[in-house]
Amino acid sequence: MAANLASILAHRRSGLVLAANASGGTHNVLWHAGVPTSDAGRPVGRTLPTAPRSAAEATAQLPASAAGLLGLDLRHPAHPTTPAPSRTWFDHINPVSRFFDLVVTDWGVRGWQVDLSQVALASHVMCVVSRSERHAVEQAAAIIPALQGLDDGPRIVFVIVDVSGSRGSAPSTPLTGALGVPVVRIPHDPAAGAAAPVESVHTGAQTRIAHAVLAGTIMAEAQRSLLTPRAPVPRSALEAIR
Repeated sequence: MAANLASILAHRRSGLVLAANASGGTHNVLWHAGVPTSDAGRPVGRTLPTAPRSAAEATAQLPASAAGLLGLDLRHPAHPTTPAPSRTWFDHINPVSRFFDLVVTDWGVRGWQVDLSQVALASHVMCVVSRSERHAVEQAAAIIPALQGLDDGPRIVFVIVDVSGSRGSAPSTPLTGALGVPVVRIPHDPAAGAAAPVESVHTGAQTRIAHAVLAGTIMAEAQRSLLTPRAPVPRSALEAIR
């Protein structure tokens, strides 16, 4: 999902778009987006200068996909299956963020007990992604009020992905409608489980439409994040992710 989103944005934007991988494993946003990687699944160029003076310096060592999406892997070389901690994102992205129109980060599967509040603070818009089974949706939805209550926290988009193709497991509208955040559903697509990266053109029409809707929703929420202050949420809700 993150790869399709980042590729759409890279294609549509005139400025630079960076996909940053903070998830563990090899089949991450960079792999799915077609960013050149080594045999170990890491980008050929994985470092950023600490004090670049231009966009050319900031991107000189970054590989790019055919769509023009730049890629950066934040995982530690000695622990490629371990998600990168949020502090690594701040160390690498903050010095160069001004040179990119957008940074799309794949945080992977992370427990809310770890560093979710810091992950949220790294974002203007944060997608909380869940499988479509009811129990998974309920667990993911439970953390949204706390994320909304963070000082200077992000706008939230709730994304429900039908991984298994069992439509009957999707929750009813009232469950997600009461959250007060945009909800985007990504339909099941057999191509998503392929052994090699799959270009968007080879996915189903409904999948392409859903990703386009998600991209538009995220950009709209990014604009709102600059204009609309959020009401504070009780401290009891914040304790859910502390």
